[in-house]
Amino acid sequence: MVDKLDKKTQFEVAQLIGAEVPHMEVTEIYKLIRKFDFCGEVKDLNTEGYGKDALAALEKLKQLFEALYNYGIKPEQVQFNLSMVRGLDYYTGVVCETFFVGPLKQYGSIASGGRYDKLVDMFVGSETGLQGVGVSIGVTRLFSVLHTEKLLDISKRGNSHVCIGFRTQG
Repeated sequence: MVDKLDKKTQFEVAQLIGAEVPHMEVTEIYKLIRKFDFCGEVKDLNTEGYGKDALAALEKLKQLFEALYNYGIKPEQVQFNLSMVRGLDYYTGVVCETFFVGPLKQYGSIASGGRYDKLVDMFVGSETGLQGVGVSIGVTRLFSVLHTEKLLDISKRGNSHVCIGFRTQG
């Protein structure tokens, strides 16, 4: 329910949590919401009351963000968001989501992914030891937005039915 903080007020989210967990005190619900209602740089997060494992994970995230900055990603281009809790049943680490910005902001998310250590196990029914990181891009959504916003000229047609592209570093 905290993943709704980008669309609902804290009060509305508190009502949702209260309905799901009726024995939880209102003050505890708001403490939980305040903890998750953070979006910004990891270094700016108030970590008071966090456990040892959470603090260790945050240190790794600080390293990740520092690496992104070293590769030229600006702090305003990437944010740490505690309320983004997608796919908790299979993600086991960092989860990422990309959004349109500027005039295209209303279209929302365009790609997402993350770390999953045991996703393959869910499908084969046994422990494989396979780990993974994956990302998916909403190609249909992307082209729909580009077409709607007249950013893509689709008047020219070719003979191809499929286009596969690769980018290599070199």
